[in-house]
Amino acid sequence: MIFKISIILFLSKQIFSNPIKLNQTSVLSKNPEEGLHFEGDIVGIQKGANLIPQNPWPNGIVPYVIDSAFTQEQKNTIESALRMVEQVTSVKGFYCIQFIPRTNQAEYINVINSNGCWSYVGKVVSNGAQTLSLQIPGCVHTGIVAHEFIHALGFLHEQSRPDRDDYISINFENIISGMEYNFNKYSTDQIDYLGMAYDYDSIMHYGSKAFSKNGQLTIVSKNPNAKIGQRETLSLMDITEIRTFYKCF
Repeated sequence: MIFKISIILFLSKQIFSNPIKLNQTSVLSKNPEEGLHFEGDIVGIQKGANLIPQNPWPNGIVPYVIDSAFTQEQKNTIESALRMVEQVTSVKGFYCIQFIPRTNQAEYINVINSNGCWSYVGKVVSNGAQTLSLQIPGCVHTGIVAHEFIHALGFLHEQSRPDRDDYISINFENIISGMEYNFNKYSTDQIDYLGMAYDYDSIMHYGSKAFSKNGQLTIVSKNPNAKIGQRETLSLMDITEIRTFYKCF
């Protein structure tokens, strides 16, 4: 699902599920994806803005710079996540998406160690760097890195789809007060999910206890066998959406 936004990821094991208070420090101490940005980890957008699929990176080539604050091991983790996205989205031996270390490219992603995990949605710069944050150490995990970079490729959270109520229920009574807007859904003229079915397995889906104030479920799947919030790898539909948006077929 595509959008111009930036976001913060949710850990696949739901290990950050204890009640939390509404401030940036305590939020990030529990789950680095659940910050105070739009939908937790999205920057550069206002609530209610007109959001449409646009601004892919030209030819699927995304230059990037990793800040010196990261250790070599952490840089290796980030690089591993980028190689994973490249490999699983490749078509017939050709890369659909290429993340390349910046040389002299005018437009690129600058990966920094800031508060939380967050990114813009799509390419938002016309000349210069756009920032993507991976707070050390909580955000430097392969699935979280992939999630944020997929935002940067132009994709939103899965549970924001217009048809989400057919597939999940939102327990607003369990959501931290003031954070309910993170569970808004968008209209069909704001978002394009490229004809894809709802994907419980998407790496872009919130976890079942996202923004929980009491450790109880905030999202319940209507399919009792479905698991949500995985941060291991891209689902088959994640891969298909990226290939479709970047015209790689």
